[in-house]
Amino acid sequence: MLFDLTSSLFLSLSLSLADPNNGAAWGEWTSCSATCRTGQRTRSRNCGHSDPSQCQTETEDCNRQDCPNPLRGLKSLGCYAIPAVTTELKLLENLTPDLSDSAITREKAVEKCGMGALYFNYKAFSVTLGFCISSSNRTEAYTQFQGYSCRNGKGGNFDQFLFMDVHEIEEPQAHSDALQEVLYSFTIVRPSSTVSTHSTTYKVEATNKPPDSFPSSSFIAVPSIVSLCVALLAVLAIVFF
Repeated sequence: MLFDLTSSLFLSLSLSLADPNNGAAWGEWTSCSATCRTGQRTRSRNCGHSDPSQCQTETEDCNRQDCPNPLRGLKSLGCYAIPAVTTELKLLENLTPDLSDSAITREKAVEKCGMGALYFNYKAFSVTLGFCISSSNRTEAYTQFQGYSCRNGKGGNFDQFLFMDVHEIEEPQAHSDALQEVLYSFTIVRPSSTVSTHSTTYKVEATNKPPDSFPSSSFIAVPSIVSLCVALLAVLAIVFF
């Protein structure tokens, strides 16, 4: 009997010495990796081992609630013709992950353009046949000439004219957790004068300011909007005639 008790104590002592996690208390949970839309948090045992990686850890999901809509207060300003000459309005195509697909077949074009505008701190933007136009908060820059034949908030065309639906975000949330979690669960690696949309991991900068210069390979500046109009009309002529 004494031998069995001694053996049990020896075995328990051996296991305790072999595994420092036995009986060690759990530490506090880390902060959640996301404020919404499900993040993760971890905690470790305070096992006292010289190598912290030997202490047991566990991970769980947290903050599973939906993110607030960063485009709240979005309103339509109406249908307008694209100015023939402007230095204020520019295409935002290929400058954010949501605007890297084909504009012609893009789904949720208004929402995606709005998120792209928010990234650069613009609260006004317009959409024409799926293409996203922004870069000025002066609504007068978009509404110089009354238009017609806009459809579904995405602009339109009639004969040889292109029209854009103009939108404004009344309560922009450019620096909110909602914008960072919803739009850039991808990322944007953006040095001072370059934009990369080819990385699988992006980083949202704390101050979302428009870059000093846009890369020519991913940005078409006005007056290239005129060239865009000509090209789109040519495509439409081929399709419909």
